Amino acid sequence: MKEINVLYTTDCNYLKYMLVSLYSLLENNTNMKIVVHVICDKFEIEDYKRIEYLISLFSNANVYFYSFEEINKTIEEYNIPNWRGSKIANARLFFSNYIKDVDNLLYLDSDTIVVNSLSKLSNYKGTIHMVQDSLPKDYWQNLSKSLEKYCNSGVLWINVQKLQEKNCDEKIRYALQSNIAYTYPDQDLINIALRNEIQLLPLEYNLFSIDSYFNPIVLQRYYKMMNIEKYSFNQVVMAKRNPIILHSTPFYYFKSPEEVIHPYHKIYEEFVYKTFGEKNKESYLDYFNSLMFELYLYSSLYCPKKIKKIIKKCLKR
Repeated sequence: MKEINVLYTTDCNYLKYMLVSLYSLLENNTNMKIVVHVICDKFEIEDYKRIEYLISLFSNANVYFYSFEEINKTIEEYNIPNWRGSKIANARLFFSNYIKDVDNLLYLDSDTIVVNSLSKLSNYKGTIHMVQDSLPKDYWQNLSKSLEKYCNSGVLWINVQKLQEKNCDEKIRYALQSNIAYTYPDQDLINIALRNEIQLLPLEYNLFSIDSYFNPIVLQRYYKMMNIEKYSFNQVVMAKRNPIILHSTPFYYFKSPEEVIHPYHKIYEEFVYKTFGEKNKESYLDYFNSLMFELYLYSSLYCPKKIKKIIKKCLKR
């Protein structure tokens, strides 16, 4: 039986999302031995028990917990900015100091949903594999002119031995000494520090909400407008037909239960029910106003910059 090591980093605020992701991972990979690693912050005893109970439902899985306190000392030493009010996302940068004796490791964001087998990940032998992000080229070129691509850190397939052999921790520490203002701290740092080690995963391993929602032809126009050399029309089509990991990334949204159009809403609610045994009373995914959703994309394609800024301000109210 194949074995896969999977890492989550979470605090008490993100635990409910992580549990849904974990259930989807376990249910769709019963033919593999799954070793789950959780770097956790601000957990109560009941939080550990909830994870352990979920793991106990699957005979092929076990779990190890790691305290965030030691990793946080490094994060504070380098004054790495928080992400959405939390430091826990930055823990993935320094996991190799604490998680030992694993060959490969799959990192998953708490808002991912695993919908297919991960058995083919072992075909990817590079140091670190990621899916390319949809952020405009202007953003990541401002971080570093030498960046040729920019990838999303929500799914990371890592060869831990190669990561250590190539002193990737030291490269991250060196990048932290620059005066760059990081908007997405862990993601920016991985892209800058490990630019020569990153290889691309197929889009189906980190299929974003925007890639699922829009027609591939519209997406190609969007990529072109943003100056992104991302996945081709055929690659997007194949990823949508046979996704492996869905990433429930947010977009401009409104709390409007009457207009649930998030492309992953239905499947996410199914896993919420399987995980907690009852229908979800709170929204685990964002509710989107469909007209505003369409308006944003088409305004990005066709509107002058000044008008785009006005629309963005309206959407955020």
